[in-house]
Amino acid sequence: MRHILLVDDNDDLAKNLKLVLEMEGYVVHVATSGVEALRLADADVPALIIADVIMAGGDGFALLKGIRDSHLCADVPFVFVSARTDEAHRGLELGANDYLTKPFAIEDLLAIVNRHLRTA
Repeated sequence: MRHILLVDDNDDLAKNLKLVLEMEGYVVHVATSGVEALRLADADVPALIIADVIMAGGDGFALLKGIRDSHLCADVPFVFVSARTDEAHRGLELGANDYLTKPFAIEDLLAIVNRHLRTA
């Protein structure tokens, strides 16, 4: 089964999103940092990556660059989920496939997830 890599250092949000995505039938692995996310992605290439922009010990933009530079994960759809509305344009320019601004309706996240996994 294809899985989603969720990268967020907010434990409560990560737990809630993981639960919602699992209820939709997805397998979800959670990382709390970009370094951990790269390690997990290289060990088991995800079908989709969802990441926050601002994280302790780094940011989502560095993670995106690492993912795009990886021969294993370069083509994996990447979605930012962030409260930083001013960074959406930058995220998309750097190669993210989507950018969802917090707070968001869970239906909007699921629509993005389903769209990318259907075309992956």
